[in-house]
Amino acid sequence: MWVIIIILLAEYLQLKIKRYQNFRMTSSISLVNLRRLAVTEGMMILYRTNPEGRREEIIDPQQGELSDSMILSGSFNPLHEGHIRLAQQACIQAGRKQIVYELAIVNADKGPIDEQVIVRRAEQFEKAGLNLLLTSQPFFYRKALMLPSQHFVLGYDTFVRLLDLKYYENLQEKLLQILKSLEEVGTRFAIGGRLNAKTSLFEVLDSEALEIVPLAFKDMFYAVSDFRVDLSSTELRARGITTTF
Repeated sequence: MWVIIIILLAEYLQLKIKRYQNFRMTSSISLVNLRRLAVTEGMMILYRTNPEGRREEIIDPQQGELSDSMILSGSFNPLHEGHIRLAQQACIQAGRKQIVYELAIVNADKGPIDEQVIVRRAEQFEKAGLNLLLTSQPFFYRKALMLPSQHFVLGYDTFVRLLDLKYYENLQEKLLQILKSLEEVGTRFAIGGRLNAKTSLFEVLDSEALEIVPLAFKDMFYAVSDFRVDLSSTELRARGITTTF
């Protein structure tokens, strides 16, 4: 009788330990490191799933861990199918080896994002088993300089903002200097299309759209072909959907 009780108790304890380990695996976001990220210039945190299926938190990943990536930056509020399919299509088209989603803990227009909001958004990537890179860089050109030789996939709206002079002190010369710096470190941009809500037209990176790119840097930009998902985080939030994972 006692032998059976001991066996059952051992099985129960093993189950509790397993559940705790699974909880730890799906709760890898460290608030301590998140707070360090907020005050440490140039720091990055990479979250990925290792071959054993466990989630890893890597502080300041080496270039080799991020090499040959297709990087999709965004606020991911929420992460949705359109983000994933855009990144997948761009990665396949460019022949890159991995997809990394980048989330900045600071908004270029609104300032720092609440840490609990960051945790909730980051947990979407854990549930989906996707690579996530947290940075404190709100400006796109600074992200790119931190990550040399990478391809970044941008939605059409982000492409337009990237070239908006208001982010360069309204100085064309500064924009040109930044683009030159990005060109020198091997940065390239894959641009996805968008549905224009006002005109109902699907806008893509064609010769007309490229006119906003200074002539010397047009080769840094290329269109993501055969991709269209008419879905946005704004639309999902308007429908009361705050997460899709």
